[in-house]
Order: sequence, then structure tokens, then C-alpha cells
Amino acid sequence: MSRPSRRTGASRARASGGRAATATRGVTPDLVVIGVHFAGTGRTRIEAGRNLARVVGAHRRALVAAGLPRDSIVPGRSSPSYYDWTGRIEQRVGTRTIDPPRRIDYGGDNYGYVREVADTTYRATDVLQVRLRDFSKLQAVTDSALAYDAERIDEPRWTASDTDAARLGAIDEATRQALRQARAMAAAAGGRLGRALELSTDADESRSRILFSVTTTGASADGQAVAAPRLQVQATVTGRWELLAPAP
Repeated sequence: MSRPSRRTGASRARASGGRAATATRGVTPDLVVIGVHFAGTGRTRIEAGRNLARVVGAHRRALVAAGLPRDSIVPGRSSPSYYDWTGRIEQRVGTRTIDPPRRIDYGGDNYGYVREVADTTYRATDVLQVRLRDFSKLQAVTDSALAYDAERIDEPRWTASDTDAARLGAIDEATRQALRQARAMAAAAGGRLGRALELSTDADESRSRILFSVTTTGASADGQAVAAPRLQVQATVTGRWELLAPAP
């Protein structure tokens, strides 16, 4: 910030740089999405697909029996078609050895030989994406996934559908912080703050990120508490003000 002009009391000089301030507001998530990965193997592609469908169907039925809505359990693939198997079936070739079926006598020395055989198996994979608004059902999802030998359970993704009030509150607080900082700098420089020249916010002002603090939001079927993270909406405001000479 430049020093104020001393020519007259009304003299003014523009601030050479802006002041930035960041504020946050907490919001409670109302949706959690969790992906469960399954795999099935077989000697043929059809057998691998059938084994995969069997375990995925069993997991889906278990979740419905636990009280989850059917439409909350959807395929987790990004493919536009659920029936697009590109990349979902892989071929694996392994080798194994067979004991020598006979021995051959070469001039009194017995030599055996080992035969290697190539075995081909197929592995099919799929992902189920579970969307929950009742967080007490989250334990049932993980329990069922483990019971049906899921290959991997993704980290839950927590989201909040309505963050407008929190975003506006963060912008308001960040603006006030930037103004207080600018006033303190003007006073320290021997001047006073004039009118605002520019106020702007980050393009990513409404992004949400997960904090490490948690709040208890419900209880699972076995009575254990289910903890959901506190989401945070963050806004950064940058402002520029005129720097005036001190009042006469």
C-alpha cells in the first residue's frame, strides 16, 4: 500500500496492492457415496461373468434387506452403458509344471524332464455405488461388502446439497476481515482508508473440503456411533482501497 499524499487533506493515492482474507463456514453433509469393488473368476469369460453377477446380486439383495432403497444402489462405472464390458474382463495366463511322466535312459544315466502347461483364467470386475442419506446404514454397507469378499471399499465421499448460506456467510466474514486489515495498515502508515476500489473473490470460492473433526450423526444397527466429517465451505476475498491523508 503506497504512502498517503501530504499536499492537502483531500489528496488521495490509490493502494498499490490488495488485501486478501479467507473465511470458512461449516456445513453438515446430507449425502455419502461409497463404492464397493467385486471380482469373479472362471475358466471362460461366461463363467467369470456369472460368478461376478452372483456375488454382486447377493450383495445388492443384502443391502435391500438391510433397508436401503433399491434406487440408491447403482453401477459405479463411468461407462455410458452398463453392459459395456470393455476393460472389465481380463485374461490371465499362468504356467504350472507337471511331474515327469517317465524317465529316459541315456547311456546309463537317467534323465527326467519337466513339462510346463499354460492355464488360462478370466477375471471380471464390477463396482457398485451406494448413495446414502441415512448415515446409520453405512455400517451395513461395509459389513455386507466384507461378507461377500469385496476386493476394495472406496473411501466414503461426503457432500452437502445446500451450501449457499454457508458460502455467503464466508464471503461476508472474509470481506470484513480484509477491511479490518486494510484499516490497520492505513493507520500504521499514518493515513486513513478511503473508498473501496475493487472487491473480488476466488473462482473456487465455494469449494468444499473435509475437515478432520467429526460429529456423531447416527447409530448403526449394532448400536455403534457413526461419525460423519464436518464439511467446510471456504471463501477468499481480495480488496483494494484508497489510502487518504490523515484528516486535518
